[in-house]
Amino acid sequence: MKHIIVVGAGIVGLCVSKTLLDKGHRVTLLDGNQPGSGTSSGNAGLIANYATTPLANPDSLGAMLKEITRRQRALSIDPRYLAELTGFGRAFLRAIGHGPFTENKQTLVELVTRGTLLQQRLLESLGSDDLYQTKGCLQVYRQAPAMGPQLTELAAAKQRDGVQCEALDREALLNLEPGLNPEGLEGGLWYPDTWSLRHPRQLCTQLHQRLLAQGLDYQPLAVDSISEAGGRALVRAGDQELAADAVVLSAGIGNQQLLAPLGVRLPVVSERGYHLMLDDEELVLNRPVGWLARYFYATPMDNGIRIAGTTQFAQPSRPRHKTDTAICRNGPNACLAARLR
Repeated sequence: MKHIIVVGAGIVGLCVSKTLLDKGHRVTLLDGNQPGSGTSSGNAGLIANYATTPLANPDSLGAMLKEITRRQRALSIDPRYLAELTGFGRAFLRAIGHGPFTENKQTLVELVTRGTLLQQRLLESLGSDDLYQTKGCLQVYRQAPAMGPQLTELAAAKQRDGVQCEALDREALLNLEPGLNPEGLEGGLWYPDTWSLRHPRQLCTQLHQRLLAQGLDYQPLAVDSISEAGGRALVRAGDQELAADAVVLSAGIGNQQLLAPLGVRLPVVSERGYHLMLDDEELVLNRPVGWLARYFYATPMDNGIRIAGTTQFAQPSRPRHKTDTAICRNGPNACLAARLR
């Protein structure tokens, strides 16, 4: 049995801890924040089995260039962060080449297929049906009459990736989601096998409690540094220095700061996502719905409908946007509720 320290108590760190405990190892989990209180709490709640196309592709590059020129855009780039993005941008451009894209897609399809199954098994193992729902997911298109044939091909492409997908016309969409505004609605894609979370933070909380009962050593400590001495991993957290056989870093962009003194730099950049919760009782959705032309998803959760999708590239230390004013001057609920209807 090895002693392994896991840094970061989001859903990734919790799942890593579970796997290690299941294999019989001693696990210490470190995080200065409460388990699942960061990105793992504020996401769109989708187990995206349909996400089989690499982000680095010509279509997303074109969409990004178009998006940053829109007045009400879903993408924000801090000019002071452009230097950090340069290297990432070059790697992005290399990845959209035919050879790299084909290889990356094959790898992604395999990862998504395996990952989806493991996530579903995890949810089922917790025995809490109220944490998730299995009603599928929709992606809708408005005011795009030429999308009909394209939707059929898009559905066929997903089917070739092993994903259940069907192209739907306007009437079929409204049968599934009567609350959608029919004006300008042309059609969409239907993923019947997609699962979604009704309470992302509660998932992390329940998993954390299960791991504590299994023997997890959880310490609410922020990690300052990692090093190696005599074949042992050393972790400095506050006034403590912990030794272990190995360390697993699951701290997102925070991994960069911990690895920098060791001369390691990961090919990642800081991307922030934002969400809003709509508590308008007149808005009813049966399943997650994505408005792809506007780059956001609406997911029904226990405490309302969550709107997620806006992205900000900025230094991790930069203050967060005030989403109540950045999304809509008249208030987020009024603005986004109008779009849903």
